[in-house]
Amino acid sequence: ANNCGSCGYVCPAKYGTSVSCVAGPSCSYSCLGGYSNCDGNMAANGCEIHTLGSDINNCGGCGSRCTYTNAGAVCNSGTCAMGTCTTNYQDCNSSPSDGCESNKLTDNNHCGTCINNCAALSRISTTSCTS
Repeated sequence: ANNCGSCGYVCPAKYGTSVSCVAGPSCSYSCLGGYSNCDGNMAANGCEIHTLGSDINNCGGCGSRCTYTNAGAVCNSGTCAMGTCTTNYQDCNSSPSDGCESNKLTDNNHCGTCINNCAALSRISTTSCTS
């Protein structure tokens, strides 16, 4: 906003904001869509977090962290998604709510792969899954 309250006074730009001049020499800032003022310090750094981006610590909102058990996480346009399973883990129930729930080295119901149930396979002489 130019000439805010007096000739030549320009409201300083703040990251991720739009600015307007309100009564008197007062600048008013609001966050642009997809940006948030997560630290509450608009005067110092504006709307410093792009919550509709790829920040897994602020995905879709301030402090909204993407986490999954035994798996990586990604944030895509403000939406969390489960990434790749940690080594030796697998997602056998296709449910991101419990992440990669099965350890393929020790889970007798999913031994080696999701479809191997060691106890149910008659050709296996042991009913335990070991590495």
